[in-house]
Amino acid sequence: MNSKQIRLTGLSLLGLGIWIGIISYNHNVQKASTPVVRGIMHKLRTDNTIQELLGGPPIQLNPLKIVQGDSNDIKRKANIQFKVLGKEKKGTVRFVGFKEGSEWYSNEFHITVDEKQYPLQ
Repeated sequence: MNSKQIRLTGLSLLGLGIWIGIISYNHNVQKASTPVVRGIMHKLRTDNTIQELLGGPPIQLNPLKIVQGDSNDIKRKANIQFKVLGKEKKGTVRFVGFKEGSEWYSNEFHITVDEKQYPLQ
């Protein structure tokens, strides 16, 4: 390979990497805006105990909107985990549940702050 081919290959790989990054980010933004994530965030923002754990409002989803796992409204199941930020501390929310009618029910729902789990309902 000559230098022109190497440069073209490098630029192609860079472009592919950027494209994959954009697609991944958009996928996470879609997950972060699902009804179950929005409902959990509403719960966290209105729960005084959680606000105290995280050092006060505002409580926000992590800046990159990374939500791990699956939330599927059609299958009516969710198994997700994501980080939240309070005024002073960070936490990790874990939710595993199912949907009946218009309500979500949890099999596992907690927040971990400073390596200690706190159950949520």
